[in-house]
Amino acid sequence: MAAYSWTDANVVPAAGSTIYSALVAAGVTITPGMPCILNSDGEIIKAGAATADLSGAGTSPKSILISLTSATAGQPVSYVQSGDVAYGAIFTVGAQVYLGATAGELVPFGDLTTGNFITYVGYATTTSNLRLNPVKQGIALP
Repeated sequence: MAAYSWTDANVVPAAGSTIYSALVAAGVTITPGMPCILNSDGEIIKAGAATADLSGAGTSPKSILISLTSATAGQPVSYVQSGDVAYGAIFTVGAQVYLGATAGELVPFGDLTTGNFITYVGYATTTSNLRLNPVKQGIALP
């Protein structure tokens, strides 16, 4: 298995998704489709399964965001908080998608390794569509 790979131009919100634009600034360089979280400074940063911020359990809808735009540190970011995001044909229908060990990656469960925090992002409703349903488990793989 491997991390999912997508083309930035293919990342678009599906109808009915909750989209936020220019409400917060990026804390690091971000590209479309990357899973993100808000850090303690109120900036959007890339989320990864090794991120210490994910050690506490929670199901807040703001816990995992998907970026829709590219941004460097300090620039505004548009993102999806809930709903569906199209990535292009990169998924298997029904696949469960998790944060990868490398911040900004989406992976199948089998790619997680010892010490990674289990963070479910959502599932593929089609080969190109990810339905966000994030859940931070709050536990690391042994």
